[in-house]
This record gives sequence, structure tokens and C-alpha cells, in this order.
Amino acid sequence: MLIGLVGRFWTIHGGICDTDSERFRGPIDAGTARAAWNFALAPLHGGESTLLATETRIQAADAQARRSFGRYWLLIRPFSGLIRRLMLRAIRDEAESAASGGIRQ
Repeated sequence: MLIGLVGRFWTIHGGICDTDSERFRGPIDAGTARAAWNFALAPLHGGESTLLATETRIQAADAQARRSFGRYWLLIRPFSGLIRRLMLRAIRDEAESAASGGIRQ
């Protein structure tokens, strides 16, 4: 699964631009950046368990956007990593509960 956004993520409201999959793959406006966030599943131990991984990639439209995103990333990187770990843990817990027949509310 892939989630994609285009915007000025370093601004107060993120400056998210309207986009669809076709426009996302095309050129982006000056002063913006493109973010792609994916989730991938891989079988482990002969299919007895599954590895869930996530990766985020950023592409800045120009040098100004690259500098702006770089400053923004310095501030949010630790929090982004924490949120990602908490999210992956919650997905794991839900999947393990469902696999064992448990019902979570």
C-alpha cells in the first residue's frame, strides 16, 4: 500500500495540494515536496509470521523546498519515528489478536 502527498509540509497547515495518482507521478510545483509512504509485508519463518515494514521517501521540487524540508525534518524526525513505531506496534497487536481469534474493542 502506498500513500502519497504533495505539499509544503514545513508550513503550519502543511500546504497539502490536491492530487491524484496520475498527477502525483508527474512534475510538482516549485516550492513543494512529494512524500510517499509505503507499507510492505514479507513472510518469515516459512510463512508462520509476517514482517511489516514501512518507509517514507521525500522528493523536493527545488533547492528552496529541499532546504525548507530539511529544517522541518530536523524538528519532527524523532516524533515521526516514535509515531511510526507506535503505529506498527498497534497493527502488530491487532493482527496477532485477530490471528488468535481474539476480539479487540
